[in-house]
Amino acid sequence: MLSEGWEPLIWWWQLYAKYLSENLISKHDCYVDIFTRSFVWEDNKIYKEKKNQLSKQRIFRIGPITKFFNLFWRLGRLMNVSFSLYRLAKKEKYDIIHAHALSPWLPAKIIGGMLKIPVVYTVHWTMHMDTDKKGLLYWWEKFFVTKLKYDLEISVSSKILNYKNINKNIQIIYPGLNIDKFKAVNWVKKYKWKQFLFVGRLDWQKWLEYLIEALKIIWKETLEKNEFILNIVWIWELMNDLKQLIKKYWLEKFIIFKGKLLDKELVEEYEKNSFFVLPSLAEWQPIVVFEAFASKMPVIVTNVWDNSNFVKNNKNGFIVNPLDSSELAKAILNMLSLKEDNINNMIENWYNLVQEYDRDKVTNRIYEQYKLLLNNKY
Repeated sequence: MLSEGWEPLIWWWQLYAKYLSENLISKHDCYVDIFTRSFVWEDNKIYKEKKNQLSKQRIFRIGPITKFFNLFWRLGRLMNVSFSLYRLAKKEKYDIIHAHALSPWLPAKIIGGMLKIPVVYTVHWTMHMDTDKKGLLYWWEKFFVTKLKYDLEISVSSKILNYKNINKNIQIIYPGLNIDKFKAVNWVKKYKWKQFLFVGRLDWQKWLEYLIEALKIIWKETLEKNEFILNIVWIWELMNDLKQLIKKYWLEKFIIFKGKLLDKELVEEYEKNSFFVLPSLAEWQPIVVFEAFASKMPVIVTNVWDNSNFVKNNKNGFIVNPLDSSELAKAILNMLSLKEDNINNMIENWYNLVQEYDRDKVTNRIYEQYKLLLNNKY
């Protein structure tokens, strides 16, 4: 399994690979070797150790050791991964090589082709394609995702089917979450307060500026009357810009930055809030929306990737067009005006739906695809 990021990075595609690896080992008795990067992270600590936390899992961190966001070495190290993967693949006789988008396609394709090993490529996002944001990353996404042939292409959204693609064996398998983690929470009646929660990186694709603009449209008296609070969980490059925008619109009393929360702390934060909001311009199918389902929270989301397959206006939340602050403001006001019975109905709709996306069930679906590939090979 190839994933450019690994701990201490906390990005969804890295966690996806981590959880999939663990479940393949525990549920299906697989052996999994992880090929990932050595790097220097924000704390100036070097991450190069090979931590093997499970008896049937090995983690190989491939150098050179550089800052993670050094583009030259991010690409250059792919040749080192290819050499390491080739040596081990010949020795271990791997059944499957599974690469997680975007860059690990290169060693997967080279070594899979040389040694006749089936290659699986998981598409976690196509942000630049979806927003038609032309540039180098746009053309990379298009090439990696639609112009290269894989034995199996898995996408976490059906959005991929909108693009002309050389691949025919494309499976839509939505991401999974650990539902049991949320079942342990002591749920309360969330309609007793009006706190909204956002969880995600503070970068351009999440479009938090658009959410802040929506709050500006709503009168402060209305926000105060409803004791409105927006809790923002996570950090990233736009934090200072967002704080300046909040100050400009005199919204400081309504917005709280909670920083980076993980595991139990994050689950507890879901518990403390009434509603969830995600104003993204583009997404992979966001796991945070499924976490909101499991947390019994009605949601407001934008109509990107497969959100419209799950969110139906007035039934289990509200779905709005991206880049429309007025429409988002209206959805927030609608959410604030919901009656207790409406909220309870939304909660039940969400909670029943998300049971199909338990991590074990998602792993089973991927494992079945592995077996089909191997049956075709042999």
